[in-house]
Amino acid sequence: LGSQVQPQTGNANPESTLVTAIDELQAAGVAVLPSVTDDGIDSSEMANLLSDADRRGALLTEIVAMVERTGADGVDLDFEDMNFGGTASDKLVVKRRFPLFLENLRSRLNSKGALLSVAVPSRRSASDPNWAVFDYDAIGRSVDRARIMTYDYSTESTDPGPIVPIGWTREVMTYAATEFRRVPLSV
Repeated sequence: LGSQVQPQTGNANPESTLVTAIDELQAAGVAVLPSVTDDGIDSSEMANLLSDADRRGALLTEIVAMVERTGADGVDLDFEDMNFGGTASDKLVVKRRFPLFLENLRSRLNSKGALLSVAVPSRRSASDPNWAVFDYDAIGRSVDRARIMTYDYSTESTDPGPIVPIGWTREVMTYAATEFRRVPLSV
């Protein structure tokens, strides 16, 4: 997020390829919300970005400009790296300021007829220590849509096990349904 919204590392396709794909999908009746990630920006850097009005404003402007330039129906933010690294104070700043950032972005996008979707990791309660920077309630009040990433229960860094156990998924969705009261959820 330095010079902010740009193709994913390793993607050599010009933006015109994205525009063509968006046009084709929209012609088929599919709403298109390209994903924007935080690509390596940890909680310390994200806390700094969200606390700096100029940098925050530049990122907001770049995201909205990308949506307008490509003709997308909105954007889906998939900011996961901001949960890692940094200090407990950094994470608290991110937890408090990220929903405000989302609210501002949603307002700008909605004024242009575009949507804001956000991908959030799986949590089973507000006190769940995993993914602590994600305040479902505050995020839910700040976006048009939320997608819950209900996968990776077991990964290469855990003991072997299921990727998406049904009981765990039910717990995640039950909690999410209490927190995301005003937005449609998808898994």
